[in-house]
Amino acid sequence: MMAAVFSTKGQLCCTWHLRIYIRSVSLEVNGKGVLYMPEAEVVQLTENLLNEASHLLVNYMYPNGDYRKSHEDECKESLERFLDFHNADFFMAKVAGDFVGFIATNWGFSTTKGQPILRIQDLYVIADFRKLGIAQLLVRRAVQIAKLKNANRIQLDTSSVNKPARRLYERLGFKWFSDKEIYMLFLN
Repeated sequence: MMAAVFSTKGQLCCTWHLRIYIRSVSLEVNGKGVLYMPEAEVVQLTENLLNEASHLLVNYMYPNGDYRKSHEDECKESLERFLDFHNADFFMAKVAGDFVGFIATNWGFSTTKGQPILRIQDLYVIADFRKLGIAQLLVRRAVQIAKLKNANRIQLDTSSVNKPARRLYERLGFKWFSDKEIYMLFLN
């Protein structure tokens, strides 16, 4: 929807566009964007929230929506095992009653520093809620937890082509180490 506002002399003083994204509102006034989003809260995964979490996880794993009910069941089973793994946490962002993203973290330990290391394993926000501060909120929760546990650092990796995620991490103070590489040995 577009509207115009006129002064008392009949001159156009500004125009605005209103776009509604599920539960957020973007307002453009004189070419400058203003965003309103209802307050978001961060909730830790519990058994009672497995259905909501598995829905987020299946959307993360199958971003084109090409998943079946069996995939969502597999995600739920995976999250049930996650709850039993005591060195990991899973937090979800909730906006106006809807779960819109998650962060999965796990703990390691720095033998050289003698302190814990928090690793961000996965970070996901559904498309309609991206660029609204949800990912930043989730990462900040991880930072709070890491500080409470006296962690030496938070570590993560991301695809070299995932430019939006890389910009987010750098904005939040993460440093990229060009001399580090990842090696993996898959066991099953």
